[in-house]
Formats: sequence, structure tokens, C-alpha cells
Amino acid sequence: MLEDLADGETLSPTAFSLAVPNATPGIYSILRQNRAASTAVSAGASSFGFGLIEASLQFASDPDSPVLLVYADEPVPEVYAGMTEKAEAAVAIAVLLSPGADSAVDCRIDVDDRRGSVEPQFQPFLRCLKHQEPCVWFGEGRRWTWSFSD
Repeated sequence: MLEDLADGETLSPTAFSLAVPNATPGIYSILRQNRAASTAVSAGASSFGFGLIEASLQFASDPDSPVLLVYADEPVPEVYAGMTEKAEAAVAIAVLLSPGADSAVDCRIDVDDRRGSVEPQFQPFLRCLKHQEPCVWFGEGRRWTWSFSD
């Protein structure tokens, strides 16, 4: 879209509508005729963690109803490659929060100005689930710690 603007082209309303964070849940709800609530979270490198917090809060408000967190990220377009620290691969993860789950993951967030972690935020969370041990991620002035609990 920025290239179109730079070239003096008119922006496509369809392209614009698909560029906003809540486009995918909106299209999904239309296709599935699903009127359930959805929330889009865009929080930079911490998007996975804040999305997980949002899903946890929704689940806590109605613990009888499962909540599905869907996290997806893609590499930035080539034109922006110089503005990011590293190239990342496309990823999609789904986490289901449901009543009667066998286990839980606790999250603690502390202020911490250490250099950010090299790996994406979701990786230590998945490692915590797999190995059932605490895992830490640093970024954006915070330390996120996930701990497995039964």
C-alpha cells in the first residue's frame, strides 16, 4: 500500500481492510457465522505474551467457556527488512484455554532493561510446556517468566 501511495496510485479499500489486526478474526466470523467475541492484539515483539494475557482474562471472566488464542506472525516485507533486528520465519500457534485442563502455565512480568532475547517470545512459552520448567524471555523493557504448574 505504501508503494501505491508513493506511486500516486489510489489505495485499494480491500487491501486496506485486510491490513488491520482484526481483519482475520472478522473474516473468520463472517465465513463461519460465528458471533463469539474476538480481540486482536498488536503489541510488537510482546504480542504473543499480551495475547495470552488477554485470552487468560477472557477465560477468567467465563471459566466455563473455552478461549482459543491464535497467534500468527510473518516476516516484514523486503522494503522494511533494514528496520528489523533479524529475519523471522512465518509462524502460527493456537493455544486452547479450557475448563478441566490438566495443567496450567503461570506468567510473571517484571521490569528489566536487559538486552532483548534473540528468539521470538512464543518459543520460551512452548519450551515451558514441553519441558515443564520455567522459561524466560526479555524484551521491550520487560522480563517474562513462564512456569509450568499442575
